[in-house]
Amino acid sequence: MYNLIKDSLLTPKYLLKYRNKSGLFVFFYLLVMALFVSIGGIVQYVGYQANAVITTETTGCSFTSGTLSCDGSNYDPDAKYAMFGYSIYFLESGADLITADPNRIIFQGSMITIYLENSMLYHFSIANLGGTITDFDSFFVVMANTIRAFGIIATIIGNIITLILVSLLATIAFWRIKKFVPYKKIFKLVVFAITPFALLLTFYNLLNFDEIILMLLMFFSYRSVFVLNREMTKETFIHLNEMAIQELKRQNEETDSTKESEPKVTIEQPQDDDKSHE
Repeated sequence: MYNLIKDSLLTPKYLLKYRNKSGLFVFFYLLVMALFVSIGGIVQYVGYQANAVITTETTGCSFTSGTLSCDGSNYDPDAKYAMFGYSIYFLESGADLITADPNRIIFQGSMITIYLENSMLYHFSIANLGGTITDFDSFFVVMANTIRAFGIIATIIGNIITLILVSLLATIAFWRIKKFVPYKKIFKLVVFAITPFALLLTFYNLLNFDEIILMLLMFFSYRSVFVLNREMTKETFIHLNEMAIQELKRQNEETDSTKESEPKVTIEQPQDDDKSHE
């Protein structure tokens, strides 16, 4: 794999020698690239420090028989608690929020409601969580860890999909040779050729530099795809030319052998009558 990465970054014209790699290897390579691209997101989720401390002591709330109970002296119905970009609110039954953030999770009575950009995504009973609610404090520790784990998994899957879509779009440049080279083989080599693009996204997610710089660097990151396209086109037409020459030779040989096998016809000259009288 090291040689493949090196060739993709430095000498993309040699990528053709990897054309017989299996589909399983290609998927594993995509996964490795997606993990690199996801490093920024993984670091963000693991090291996220903006989450509020949600405990009975800080909120004045607790769970009692699957129902939220907020009878602590420090309870504030308008208070919000941050968790991975969401605002968490605790409301007693019948209470309403005056103002609320667009991305929020509301615990009210026996229900949990999740909003994304003010659109309700989920509305379900706290009792549906079953045995996961044993203690108010530990529940939100588990909730934070669950969001962290699902966030990392979603980031990796999203980056795999992104790399696949980029590869599919890049194959459009190979339209001239699609008649002669199986699309599966083209896609496989293009996946290897977008390694510089994946590396660029890795640094972008880590450093978060200006998007204009990203767009400029994306053009250079496609160099491997351009070189691969040139080399594949050249090799394809060289091969087609050799096949055409061989076919022409074969036809000429068949023509020559046909001529040799044809029977020769000899025409006898008539004898001179004067010579016969003598």
